[in-house]
Amino acid sequence: MQVTKQQIAGILAGSLLILWLLGSSALFLFVKHRKGYEAIQFTDVAFPWNWDDVRPKWGDYFIEKGIGHQEAGEWDKAFYFIRVGISKSPSNLEGRLALADLLFQANDVTQAVKVLEAGLKFASQQEEFWEKMINFLQYYQADQEIIRILKRGLVEDLVPEAQNEGAEAALAKAYFHQAQFEAALEIIKGSSTISNQLLRNQIHWDQGLESLAIQSLETLNSMFPNQREIVPQLTRYYQKSGDTEKAKQLARFTYLNNPYSIGASVNYFRMLEKDAPEEIERFLTRVPEIYENQDALFLLANYLAEAGFHQKLKVVVDQSSPSFAESPMVWFLQVESKVNGRDFKSAEEMLNNPPESINKLIPLHRILFHSLSLATYYALGADDQGKISMQQLFVSGHIRPATLLRLSRKLIEINQPVEAGKVLQFLLKQNPGNHAALLEKIRIELMSGRIELAIAQGKTMVENKTMSFELMKELLATLTADQQLHHLKAAELVEEMLAGLTPSKKQQLLEVL
Repeated sequence: MQVTKQQIAGILAGSLLILWLLGSSALFLFVKHRKGYEAIQFTDVAFPWNWDDVRPKWGDYFIEKGIGHQEAGEWDKAFYFIRVGISKSPSNLEGRLALADLLFQANDVTQAVKVLEAGLKFASQQEEFWEKMINFLQYYQADQEIIRILKRGLVEDLVPEAQNEGAEAALAKAYFHQAQFEAALEIIKGSSTISNQLLRNQIHWDQGLESLAIQSLETLNSMFPNQREIVPQLTRYYQKSGDTEKAKQLARFTYLNNPYSIGASVNYFRMLEKDAPEEIERFLTRVPEIYENQDALFLLANYLAEAGFHQKLKVVVDQSSPSFAESPMVWFLQVESKVNGRDFKSAEEMLNNPPESINKLIPLHRILFHSLSLATYYALGADDQGKISMQQLFVSGHIRPATLLRLSRKLIEINQPVEAGKVLQFLLKQNPGNHAALLEKIRIELMSGRIELAIAQGKTMVENKTMSFELMKELLATLTADQQLHHLKAAELVEEMLAGLTPSKKQQLLEVL
């Protein structure tokens, strides 16, 4: 029997149909059961014109599933599903924020920033994305990343109008931390927000315009009396300028006029220094409601730890609610209060017997534990254990510059300038150009008698116009001392410092001699 062309065509068409059905079914079952895309429809893979939509839909499904795991506290599953989801649906900004959040919590700040930065091309005018990204970057003090990302966002008009002010403020602050004062001032020159005016005054202070900074703050304080951010900065500047009595009067006045303000209270306690415990006791008797406000109580506990008032902190913790007293952060504050109060033996005992709530797999716990441990061990002369703690600290991932600066200053207090220098070197590796760290490094070189290194670093700062006026005073006092008068490079640096100053600032600087 002869097979006609029509029959051959029919057989071929039937075979192709069967192959298409078998292939589509196999692909459908593979994606659904082996790859976990349970929401896929047969038509998604059966028809070629749907294929371009499958991958992003698949990614969106995985992201939704991952966020569910994240909300349930199942971090490993959340990370897997969201990461795979982003690879398939890169424009899903909710997924990017969720993945960045997981990476930040794991202390992998570098990867978190990459995830966010890769989303910029999809994020034009996306308010939630920009708000959360700015908050993430500011919290981790990722200055150079802030400058790169926010500068691009503002130039390319990607930042939504509602986030414009926040983006500019964050960018200006990052420039300030990098001592790029002119760039910071250019951004906030037309801003009237309190935070930007305070930043402007900080820059003026660092530039040696101390009277201008104080006068501006006094004007601001008269316009917004008792504002929680203005008074602490003004009292600090009064104190630094040598007018301690005026600082105490302002702090006390604000404290008495805001009897329930924990911010005004803590600022006043700081001014009282060693005389603060009696006033703290009166405050706690007068305002027992503080025990019901955990945020206010934590602020007070943080101050007590910073001041080294460990007995007073113990009283506060003992009288607080179990949820506050048993918090891991409160335990760390109690250890810190022992370290700052120079009760290093008690601090060591606590560190050797941490409660079960302290989990060193949590990055923040690990960072706090090892930073307190190394300060304690070095203070007790257990240098080998101190070195181990420092090594463990340095492999903990990203550490906020403020944390490392506090640690370096504590090491200087306990006469460990070399170890303080290592901490600052680690800080500068994570956050290159950090102005506060560079200033501390020069101070350590001066303290350790390494004048050549101090001069070299100072010269770079003078050339880049990033040296604070306060450090200029310290350098000038050291470099013009009798034993340095013969030092040619010291004389050259002094000449360079003076050459870049106005006559009034030059006169102000020479008054230190």
